[in-house]
Amino acid sequence: DRDVTGVQTCALPILMKSLDYFKEHPKLPIYDAMLYDTLIYSLASELPLVAMRKMGMSDHMMLRTLAVLSFLAVWGVAAVSLGMGRWLLRRRGAELTWPAAIAVVLATLGCYPLIKGYSLGNAQTFLSFGFTGLLLLWTTGRERWAGVVAAMLTAVKPQFILLLVWMLVRKKWGAAWAFLICGAVLLVTSVAVFGWHNNWDYLGVLAGLSHKAQSHYANQSMFGTINRMIFNGENLEYTPYVYTPFIPWVYRVTVVTSLVLVGLVLMYPWRKLRGSTADLAAMGIASVAASPMAWEHHYGIVVEIGRAHV
Repeated sequence: DRDVTGVQTCALPILMKSLDYFKEHPKLPIYDAMLYDTLIYSLASELPLVAMRKMGMSDHMMLRTLAVLSFLAVWGVAAVSLGMGRWLLRRRGAELTWPAAIAVVLATLGCYPLIKGYSLGNAQTFLSFGFTGLLLLWTTGRERWAGVVAAMLTAVKPQFILLLVWMLVRKKWGAAWAFLICGAVLLVTSVAVFGWHNNWDYLGVLAGLSHKAQSHYANQSMFGTINRMIFNGENLEYTPYVYTPFIPWVYRVTVVTSLVLVGLVLMYPWRKLRGSTADLAAMGIASVAASPMAWEHHYGIVVEIGRAHV
């Protein structure tokens, strides 16, 4: 499916259809609705769309607006990357040269996961931009605001809750409290709009996804990799509603590898870099890789991680 701007859409129509379903059936569970595909996002992630509809925007106008914003988000990643690089270089008494600036922009536009997310019209493009902003805020010492951004990212991708774990382990209390307060505000707002029962149902959705994520080749997680190795599920084709048959030992291996990956980041001897932007960036990529569903475009955050380690 493509909208009028030519950008292929995937997640956004599902979110919009779920709003239609809720409007027509306010008493029925949203997560039981059989749309194009099952809704796997938290209802807090729907709040921007709710606001756009409250402003009287049609679905057509919403898709056009989101497509434009997605395009700007890609360039925003490049712009924030340039700002971060310039800030880091000036701390060392150097300046960002024009060839280096052009290289940063080209590296951003040539990052396959980022551009893949944009080509799909996926909300991940906004998350990649948000994560880039998160790293810039942390680099420049605005840790509380970074905590707010991390909470908003978690509202869409629950695996980013590991960023809160990282903040607590690293004793970044200001960022952790900002994360919790922002998360609470989002939850309360979501409950006010969609009701407690619908938000509570999301816990069951997450539990189910940990057992039945797809084995499609684009799922670049340990769960997807193991299932493809044993030819379990659809490796090349993608069919809505069809999930990989559950195999207990695959699930257990996935859990163990996820714990090892996260544990390595938390326990790595960062020394003077402990709690740094590089440390935070490592937890960010671990949050994606440790998830049972890590689609190619979810790795769009890597475009900024390399600069975080400078």
